[in-house]
Amino acid sequence: MTAAQRKILVVEDENIVAMDLRASLTALGYQVTDTAGTGHEALESAQQRQPDLVLMDINLRGEMDGITTADLMRTRYDLPVVYLTAFSDDATLRRARVTEPFGYLLKPFDERELHIAIEMAIYRHQAQREHERLLQERSARAAIEKQHRWTRFLAEAGEKLSATLDVKATLESLVRLAVPQLADCIAVHVKEGDEIRTPVIHHAHGKKELLADLLRRGCANVIRTGQPELLAASAEKDLASLGFESQICVPLTIRGTTDGALTLLTAESGRVYGPDDLQNSIEFARRCSTALENAKLYQLARDAVAMRDEFLSIASHELRTPLTAMLLSVQGLERAAAPSADAAVRDRTKRIVHQVRRLIALVDALLDVSRIAAGKLELDPEQCDLALLAREVAGRFSEPARQSGSELRVQAPDRLIGVWDPLRLDQVLTNLLSNAVKFGAGKPIEVAVDADDGAARISVADKGIGISRDKVAVIFDRFERAVPGRKYGGLGLGLYIARQMVEAHGGRIEVESEPGLGTTFVVEIPRNAVR
Repeated sequence: MTAAQRKILVVEDENIVAMDLRASLTALGYQVTDTAGTGHEALESAQQRQPDLVLMDINLRGEMDGITTADLMRTRYDLPVVYLTAFSDDATLRRARVTEPFGYLLKPFDERELHIAIEMAIYRHQAQREHERLLQERSARAAIEKQHRWTRFLAEAGEKLSATLDVKATLESLVRLAVPQLADCIAVHVKEGDEIRTPVIHHAHGKKELLADLLRRGCANVIRTGQPELLAASAEKDLASLGFESQICVPLTIRGTTDGALTLLTAESGRVYGPDDLQNSIEFARRCSTALENAKLYQLARDAVAMRDEFLSIASHELRTPLTAMLLSVQGLERAAAPSADAAVRDRTKRIVHQVRRLIALVDALLDVSRIAAGKLELDPEQCDLALLAREVAGRFSEPARQSGSELRVQAPDRLIGVWDPLRLDQVLTNLLSNAVKFGAGKPIEVAVDADDGAARISVADKGIGISRDKVAVIFDRFERAVPGRKYGGLGLGLYIARQMVEAHGGRIEVESEPGLGTTFVVEIPRNAVR
């Protein structure tokens, strides 16, 4: 910017001095926007004409002197002011200094001094503005980067907090996340009845034992009210003595109830928490609350499943003894009725034996489920003939298959020797053939057994009702069924148990099915299966 482009406002209450200044400034190449004799005139002219610089006399007409006017120029319009005055006493200088002037010329002065003062003032003002602009840009970039870091932190926190459904592991994970990203020390408090426990506390440099009791006392109000708190750690003398600077405590709220709190502290990092940190901590606590809720719900579900499995195990054991006694008694009754000429009695005793055997099979299935859930399923492998086993199991189903209208065919070599648990493979074949007879719709059922050097394969195929595609993915799960239970009966455990038995042998079981076209189950197991 050249001198001719610089616009100057002259504030001088003596007209002759003002005219001389206008002439000198014009001679130096400046543009004088206006001359004013009072503070109010100067402020109005500055607002309307927007000069680059104000030359201000301290002694003005009216109630506002030059110092008051200059201060308003600076705060309202950010204009640089150079004082032109005959006053140089200490009191005036002290008052003038408060307005942060860009120059102070004592009258009289020559044009060169005036020119230098104006150029230096405008240059300093422009440099100051540029510096402030750079600081604002730097601050804006820092704020954006801080927000990006916070967003990345929340994403990482969400990922890590959802990586486990164990309550203790979740608590440990959240404190490791927060130190040192959010705090130098963090503690998790949980409410248990009327007591507050601090199960997890983490500090970048130890000090856990010294802090737990202090922080429990501090979080009681947050847990009681559900309202976050931002405090200076120095407000707590004992915390201050441990070197802590700033403290935030935020509630952990699950389903509208405050079940705990997070306490975050700063120490060696020198950070001082502010309102933005409080909001970030509240957001972090929300995510932690969600993760803890999920972990607690999962733990409740696991406990419920464990109780159910324990009940099934106990009930199965307790039921097996009277059922065995009942079966023996009914079998004795069946033998006694055999010589009888009364066909109705023989038929009824036969049906009773069948139903008792069926009940024992259901109890055994529940017992197997409880063993599997407890990780106590064991194999008793021995050398056995899989081809012979398949024919024996198929033989037991020949009569049920005939009654349902299905022809049962077995394709197997004369011998197929391997090391397996024959009782468990018997269960697998029994469950697969039971399904084939039940859902075969009176159409042929085929059992095929073959092998190569490394593995044996069993397939059980029917041409019956088939399985819908949405059920194929779940039929091997516990209590899952491909058809309505009321129509076909059963507990939905047979295929689950079969898969567990096969996998215990190191094998796999697969299914192919189309509704209305039938179902084929294929089992593949190593020839020497040792668990």
